[in-house]
Amino acid sequence: MNKRTSILIVLSLALAPSISMADVTHYKNILVGDRSATMAGAYVALSDDSSGCYYNPAGISYTTGANLSGSVNAYHIQDSTYENAIRGNSWKRDSAELLPNFFGLIKNFGRHSLGLSVVVPDSFEQHQDQVLENLPITSAGQEAISRYTLNMHVEDATNLAGISYAYELSPTLAAGLTLSYYHRKNRIGNSQTILFGDNTSEGSFYNSSWMEEGIYPKLGVRWEPHRKLSLGLTISQVFLYSSKWDAMTNVKERGNDTFIYSKTTLKRLRHTSFELGVGIALYPTEYLTFTFDTNLFTDPGKDIYSPYGYDPVINFSMGGEFLINKNNVIRLGYFTNNSSSPTPSESTRNIEHIDMWGLATGYSLHGQSTSFTIGVIYSKGNGTSQIYDNSSAVINVKRYSLTGLLSTNYKL
Repeated sequence: MNKRTSILIVLSLALAPSISMADVTHYKNILVGDRSATMAGAYVALSDDSSGCYYNPAGISYTTGANLSGSVNAYHIQDSTYENAIRGNSWKRDSAELLPNFFGLIKNFGRHSLGLSVVVPDSFEQHQDQVLENLPITSAGQEAISRYTLNMHVEDATNLAGISYAYELSPTLAAGLTLSYYHRKNRIGNSQTILFGDNTSEGSFYNSSWMEEGIYPKLGVRWEPHRKLSLGLTISQVFLYSSKWDAMTNVKERGNDTFIYSKTTLKRLRHTSFELGVGIALYPTEYLTFTFDTNLFTDPGKDIYSPYGYDPVINFSMGGEFLINKNNVIRLGYFTNNSSSPTPSESTRNIEHIDMWGLATGYSLHGQSTSFTIGVIYSKGNGTSQIYDNSSAVINVKRYSLTGLLSTNYKL
């Protein structure tokens, strides 16, 4: 392929494993649970229901009896706009799906507590289908393009299935561990074609499949030094034991009717971050609860999937809960979802960095042994991306997501 047209065809997806992998640089794309999600995920120092299996397993010691809960993100959408991606025209990518998000069960036996949980902390199906006609010449050395076609489909899902154990060391101190099976699967299909004014064309056709498996332990502690204050601490990391990435590419060069086929297989393991969570919960009155979390994700170092490494990331979240009465509760929260990807620069290629922030709110109706929750979670952010193969050119990106949440909780 000649240098003149390589920028137009935008083959970064076909040629760069770091781009073709799933989004592993954001850690709060989806908030888990019902009460916890509508408090923006600020739950490390609380975690006193079944979603504590995910946020802080020590917290399940503070649940009496047995607790069963499940939640579904009834409608989850995400839209990304890559501004001026090709000759003044933007790329638009959208995702929409119905998503089962969390199921948890806990049971107390004196000072001992056991829990089971199935969690979907991240999932999306992204689409892009665009046809751009009569693209003009915007700089010297370019040719007019009669038609540019781009079709892309991405599926990416992470699943956790875990067992939790917590022990009440004293009436004010508990420790717990959740050991989860980690599974992530990503599939990408991408085709791009360019038709020039002289009826010659070029194009690329790309497909990849990637799966990784591992063990995800999370160790937590919860301490109540005062009846109006609790503190939480968690440490965790995904330990991968299996990974396989297959990619196939067909490229048709201009003036050539044959395709250049290539296939790549990688089985090397991706480096993963060490995670530290610190939380505070305040109970100024019996009707009010405030929570604050800080989550640190370290730089795991460079690997074949991310040759420029990662940046350490700190995310914050805060939530509030107000009991109108014993049957009606409202919640709200704020959170950040910053990227651990390096910021694109002259020395990088195929890098995308988008920092996000979001708001969450919800309402719960409580009965004698059941509760029902509805909620809305909105997030947005801006960043930059390098979408062209072998070019450091940077474009602006805008992204937003919206989630409608339904959940029920039952005390057995």
